[in-house]
Amino acid sequence: MHPKIEILFNTTKTKSLNNTEDIKLLINHLYNLGASMTEAWIVLYKGYKIDEFEAEEILLDSNLWKNESHTFRMHQVALYLKDDFGETDSADL
Repeated sequence: MHPKIEILFNTTKTKSLNNTEDIKLLINHLYNLGASMTEAWIVLYKGYKIDEFEAEEILLDSNLWKNESHTFRMHQVALYLKDDFGETDSADL
C-alpha cells in the first residue's frame, strides 16, 4: 500500500462503520487529515472493503472535495493500485 494511504488507514482503522453516520464521520476525519479524494477512495475501497462505486458515490455526495471532484477519475486510482499489484489492466484506465 502507498505509504500515505497506509498512514491514513492506520489512523482510521479503529473506526467502525456500522451505519451512515459512521461513514460520514470517517469521511470527515480523512478530509481533516488532509487526504485527497483519491486517497480517501482507496482507504474506503481497499481498507474498509466498501464497493468501489459506492465509495466513489459517498465521496462525491460528501461535497468535501469540491475542488477535486471534477477531476476525480478512476484512472487516477488505477495508478495507485498499480503500485500494489505491479500491473494495471488497460480496461481500468
